[in-house]
This record gives sequence, C-alpha cells and structure tokens, in this order.
Amino acid sequence: MTSIPSRDTDGDVGRPDKNTVGVTIRSMRARLGLTQVAFSVILSIRQNTLSQVETGVLKPSIERLIQLLRIARTEGEREPLIAALERRGILATDLAPIELSSAPALTLPVSCKTAVQGNV
Repeated sequence: MTSIPSRDTDGDVGRPDKNTVGVTIRSMRARLGLTQVAFSVILSIRQNTLSQVETGVLKPSIERLIQLLRIARTEGEREPLIAALERRGILATDLAPIELSSAPALTLPVSCKTAVQGNV
C-alpha cells in the first residue's frame, strides 16, 4: 500500500505565502548561504525531502522542527516553527530547556563543504 505524503497544514503546494514553515526553512537556508544539498546533510534528510518540506508537500518531523529551532536566530524564524510544534501538542513552555538563545553556532559537516562551495 502506497502512503500519500501529508501536506503542511500551513498551506497548499504552489502557495508558498501560505506555507510559513517551508518559507521559514527556505529563508533560514538562504541566510546561511547553503544549498538544499548542504542543508539536507546538516538536517540528516534527503535533498528531495527538504525540497518537499520547503514547498509544503511534506511536514517536517517534530525532531526536525526542534533541530531547526536550534539553528533559528530570529523571532521571525522561530515563531512558525514553534507554532508547528504547538499544533502537534508540544507547547513552547516544553521547549524552554533547549535554551534557544544560547544554541551553538551551526557547524558545517565536512561532507557538504563542496556542496556549499557550489561544486555539486
């Protein structure tokens, strides 16, 4: 039996203005200057999965949302991610121990340095 991918509850495919989580992830990736390949390596997901999350075809897992919160640097980046977690029953108060403001700087794995440099 083939499973149908779940759509992001924030919007529809082809309507990035309604897909706030995907748009946020795309803007975070752009802010970091990373390709989808490089960012997917950091998140330990496949590039096509990242593409589908950015376009709203798939919802990121709770684990990935929390991982993205650790990378997020602005309130504008954090708000849609926290809202997505809250829709899944994880309250912002449950996230307090993560210490979002003191999250470590993003370190790029050696395996994706060439992807960042555009040698993909």
